Amino acid sequence: MKLDFTGTLLVSDIDGTMITRDFKLPELNKKALERYRAAGGKFTVATGRSMVSARRYYDMLETDMPAIVFNGAGLYDYHAEKFLWRRELSRDTKLLCRELLAACPDVGMEIHSGAELFVINDHKRVRDHVGAEKLPHRAAGLDEVMGKSWNKVLFPSEHEELLRLEAIYKEKRHANSYVVLSSPIYLELLPSGVNKGEALRQLAEAYDIDMKNTYAIGDFSNDIEMIKAAGIGAAPEGAPPEVKNAADYIAAPCEDGAVGDFIAYLEKSLTE
Repeated sequence: MKLDFTGTLLVSDIDGTMITRDFKLPELNKKALERYRAAGGKFTVATGRSMVSARRYYDMLETDMPAIVFNGAGLYDYHAEKFLWRRELSRDTKLLCRELLAACPDVGMEIHSGAELFVINDHKRVRDHVGAEKLPHRAAGLDEVMGKSWNKVLFPSEHEELLRLEAIYKEKRHANSYVVLSSPIYLELLPSGVNKGEALRQLAEAYDIDMKNTYAIGDFSNDIEMIKAAGIGAAPEGAPPEVKNAADYIAAPCEDGAVGDFIAYLEKSLTE
């Protein structure tokens, strides 16, 4: 039986799902993506990264649809070099960041505004982040960037520091934003209603793809909504329990080619 994935869309998280922690692409993933696309399927990535940071992976994976960036705060079309859709943090959320920084002065803080990255509070994890990715950035004070459009705020810090910051944030009961861990050392502040799952719905609607024909895989808390929203959702072995509980299928560990294993599962489901 000839496989036919025409009219379907596969979306994968990048870090810890498609790409290993040492930034390598398992060969199983590469070969499976080639099969999936040859069978008519469309593929893209969904990431907390900015469009600048995600670009090399978008190109490496020969992605053929707009990417979900900023954890769902934007859909970016690399071919047209423009956002199809994006959300921004409200002014009261910006002001809240001043309170959070006063309460936790040692946490790292980055503001992501389109292609611009501003380092508001330095930290070893901030330096690791911008250094490893060679991301263009500049140091700035909060007052300098208040007039900018903020797509998200990233707090790169040690896990214990982030748990304290998260607890303080939740005490504020802020209606226009929320926080989510995208890794043990990254806490993200996003506009309310923004997540990878909602962005997947926006993307599917824009390209007239039925949600039941969407597939998604991710490995961390910020992937849960996307996994649940997709027609079939998956998580790699090794993902936290709450992520695996949201999934229809538990794939191989990231290092062993989680996305390739998920595609093999989808191929098998077509032939049964």
